[in-house]
Amino acid sequence: MLSDAQGRYLWLIGSVQNPEPVAQEVRVRVSVTGHPSGCSQSGLEQPILPGSPQFWLSPGEVKWVLYRARYECHSPAPRGVYYLAVDFCVREASQSIDQHCRGYTRQLIVQ
Repeated sequence: MLSDAQGRYLWLIGSVQNPEPVAQEVRVRVSVTGHPSGCSQSGLEQPILPGSPQFWLSPGEVKWVLYRARYECHSPAPRGVYYLAVDFCVREASQSIDQHCRGYTRQLIVQ
């Protein structure tokens, strides 16, 4: 029987750069979709670094961004490798739409 009440994390890491000669406030949005049968995503994706999805970048500054998504799997969750869709979007805080978005596929391994 497969059961994991403590959960496991999917870690998502990226970087954001400000190529402009002035400081800019940015917003990051991360979303993960999909999970294997018998598993569930516990809560929303959480920002770890820099700790908030909205922050300032100085001219030329590069900042690492780290998020985590928590999963719990319970019987009858089948063992295997599952592929999850991840969207990572960054925009200037003054803009109303996402300016730079990239889609990724990441693996969730259920053992």
